[in-house]
Amino acid sequence: MRIHPKPLLLASILLLAGACGAQDKSDRQPEHGDSQDTLSNSAPVLYDADGLIKSITPNRKHMVVAHGDIPGFMDAMTMPFAVADTALLAGVSSGDSIRFEIAVDGPKIRVRSLEVVE
Repeated sequence: MRIHPKPLLLASILLLAGACGAQDKSDRQPEHGDSQDTLSNSAPVLYDADGLIKSITPNRKHMVVAHGDIPGFMDAMTMPFAVADTALLAGVSSGDSIRFEIAVDGPKIRVRSLEVVE
């Protein structure tokens, strides 16, 4: 059986061109104005939850919440949450019952909105 060199050469060139043009996203350096968050291909997954604020850090960037089950994400527990904007915690204090929305983007979990409930 004889192998024709032209198809083999063409296949080799196409494979090489594809390998040279492909760039792993993890190797891409952020460009001016980019943040690591903008390099993600998928939108964050959103979940609603209810809980009781146990504490708020002095810089108001995190709060510890005893929350109920978050269906499809996690069981009830007490844990810290980062807040997307410190303004979310204005007028909120330990002991408040809250309804809140979290955004899960890979390993990052952030509170995007919250409201105090009676």
